[in-house]
Amino acid sequence: MRIFRHQSTCHSNLEKGYNLFEPERTDANIRYYDIDNLHKLLNESLLNNNGLKIPKIVSLSDDKMELSVIGLVFKVGFESCALN
Repeated sequence: MRIFRHQSTCHSNLEKGYNLFEPERTDANIRYYDIDNLHKLLNESLLNNNGLKIPKIVSLSDDKMELSVIGLVFKVGFESCALN
């Protein structure tokens, strides 16, 4: 399922430099992201916006990232996290 496409140079550099996630490609070589990529990106953004550095985020397994996000939501509150 195609969710959205993105042409930002900033995210492109992060994809290459940190291997946060690998976008899918259309036949025209346009990047697009599925729901799993979007979920991971939102979690990474939430953790980064709350003080975790990108190299640390990249080193987390998917399970550890989920636990970190859940812990953060319980610590600071859902509404606060949803606004980030």
